[in-house]
Amino acid sequence: MNGKQNIIGRILSDADDKAAYIVSQAQTRADEAIAKEHAAIAADKKALETKLAVAAQERVANALANAKLDARKYRLAGRQQLISLCYANALASLEAMDEVRAAEFIAATLAKYAESGEQVFVGKAQAGVVTQAFLDKLGKNLTLGGTTDVGSGVILCGDGYEKDLTYAKLIDYARDKTEAEVSVALFGVKNV
Repeated sequence: MNGKQNIIGRILSDADDKAAYIVSQAQTRADEAIAKEHAAIAADKKALETKLAVAAQERVANALANAKLDARKYRLAGRQQLISLCYANALASLEAMDEVRAAEFIAATLAKYAESGEQVFVGKAQAGVVTQAFLDKLGKNLTLGGTTDVGSGVILCGDGYEKDLTYAKLIDYARDKTEAEVSVALFGVKNV
């Protein structure tokens, strides 16, 4: 029995050794797989951190660009408002002229723009200044058409056309021609 015992002991010992070897190999493979997964996770984490850093930089750059754009818009709006105020003040100055200066201004305007045979409609504020006698002195064969509610200044009417020479419209015409110059004078730049 001793020989059988030895054979059984040997078989069991070989089985234990084989089982230990298989367990050892399985543990090694498991450790390698875990290490590989840890490396993949670390690589993914690093890639994600890099993406996040780039995204954060892009957000900061976009926010800065938007802030610069907003600042430029506010500056532009402020400049436009100041330029509009200049032209509004010019209109107020025209409307505040005394009768003598208003007569001179309207005479110069009519001398430049009126054509023979036109009818002249006058703003209520200048009704005392622009009379038929005033128009006759200009020598352009103009007739007084009456007063109008459109503002200060005059409107010339001919056959099928109308020339709006009210003070507000004259300021608009002047603004179209001079706004760039006003911008340079006020801000040192042509494009507001």
